[in-house]
Amino acid sequence: SLVPLTVALVRWMLPATLFAGLVALLYLLLNSYKNFAIPALGDVVNKILIIAAIVGLYRVFTVKIAAMAVGIVAGALACLCFQAAALWKRRALLRSGVNWHDPALKKLGWLILPLLVGTLLSQARAIVDAYFASGMGDGRIASLNYARGLIDTLNLLVPYAIGVAIYPFFADYAAKDDRAGLA
Repeated sequence: SLVPLTVALVRWMLPATLFAGLVALLYLLLNSYKNFAIPALGDVVNKILIIAAIVGLYRVFTVKIAAMAVGIVAGALACLCFQAAALWKRRALLRSGVNWHDPALKKLGWLILPLLVGTLLSQARAIVDAYFASGMGDGRIASLNYARGLIDTLNLLVPYAIGVAIYPFFADYAAKDDRAGLA
């Protein structure tokens, strides 16, 4: 059965979830300072370590996919360290702690809610797609994942990259109430 392997892989890769969450936060902080190169390079470091672990550790593990799990954790940690080092000189600007009574935080929570629901529905769609594809015969899930990967890549290439780069500038214009700049 694949269940014990799945459980083991989830346990091994669980730290990567924490690291990835922190990476996403640091990614946004760096972007807010209009620093786009470091987050992009951090992602490159992440991917290189995953590939290096797969290639370098493939023969070490009896369960070959464990090499990828190690690479995912190492890559996420390296990316986190890379981005944290870039923010180190700005550490005086960062505050520790959260004021849970801040009205801006409540507003942020309400603004995040539709995005969270959309993300959850998107993930649910992927699970439902995989469930139905699994009953259609060999190779259907792989075909579905490949097709979705192509479409997602097209969606991420331009709109996402432009959105990430332009957001801090739009935020500056909006904070200054510069309608001409926003236009």
